[in-house]
Amino acid sequence: MRTSKQESTTVSSFLIKKATWKSIFILFGLIIVFNLFVFPLVYKTNQNIVPLDLHFSYSPEKAYTILSKYSDEGLREYVIGELTVDIVYPMVYVLFLSFFIFKLTKKNSLSSFPLQIFILDCFENIGIVTLVNYFPQKLPNIVLLSSLFTSLKWILIGMSILLILILVVAKLFKQKKKT
Repeated sequence: MRTSKQESTTVSSFLIKKATWKSIFILFGLIIVFNLFVFPLVYKTNQNIVPLDLHFSYSPEKAYTILSKYSDEGLREYVIGELTVDIVYPMVYVLFLSFFIFKLTKKNSLSSFPLQIFILDCFENIGIVTLVNYFPQKLPNIVLLSSLFTSLKWILIGMSILLILILVVAKLFKQKKKT
């Protein structure tokens, strides 16, 4: 059985090896590729519909209004995207955020904070896939749960970006103070 100290050491050694500026730039490049090319390719049928995952939150009424805009093919496409691309993409942006924070702080506790986003994103995807698979049957409790995961995901993403900005400004201020 692994202890939390062993797990912390494993995370630390992973971050020390992998959290390089090169990795951060590659991950940032992948984020751009996903947004400019992969998502438009995967979600080509209904590009004019904003998927549930991109809303901050949604009520059952709003969720079903959005889902009703999709064609049958669009709903199939949505499920396939949620179970493929939208599993890989969170790994990319979560590693980007974690590596960036680690590079700025060298602290496991802060750099592992964005990893929670991946878990929330997975639960969000499970909820959305469930909603789509049962559509047009309405599952308001699943909508509310999915919306909660979506909102928490966006809050943690915002907090991670804010943390990075604060750390960058603090480093710049510290460097300016030295000169």
